[in-house]
Amino acid sequence: MKLFLILVAAMISSVAAATTSINKFTDHVMVEEQKLQLCNRADIRVMAMFNVGEAALYLQECDRTQERLDQPAQLSIVYRRDFSAKDFQSSARKLLKRNLDSQTFNAIEAELKRFNDNYQAMSKGDRYDICYSQKSGLMLHKNGELISSSQSQQLGEAYLMIWFGDRPFSQKLKKKLLAASNG
Repeated sequence: MKLFLILVAAMISSVAAATTSINKFTDHVMVEEQKLQLCNRADIRVMAMFNVGEAALYLQECDRTQERLDQPAQLSIVYRRDFSAKDFQSSARKLLKRNLDSQTFNAIEAELKRFNDNYQAMSKGDRYDICYSQKSGLMLHKNGELISSSQSQQLGEAYLMIWFGDRPFSQKLKKKLLAASNG
């Protein structure tokens, strides 16, 4: 019985530690020397039952989320499972192609490839921060380290369509992130 209680305590402790490391979202972040506030966060679900991560949306003005995302923004995602770099590269390309007209997609395709080539494999607990502002461009950070960037305003504005376009990765995720602020 004592061994069973020790194992249960160890399992609860490891689950609590994993939850703490995954929920790393702060109330504010800095993008291009501007303070952005946490507007919303939501679980990322695939096929409605597999929770693969959690996303958080940061903006200067959370009450403007229903408008076009024309302000500095950061989308942060903490993953609850492993993903290969190719998973990110192919998903980004597919989702952008689905959300952009062919002329716009063709205009950003070369820069998209250059930007996406820098994606890296992710392990459970890793975090990607995707930041965009007109001043700083599009930036991708992995666990706080800049791994890719683009000064293309057209790519930066289009890239957010992966999550916020008419046909995003997940309509439920989009709706939750763009809902009236939880604060």
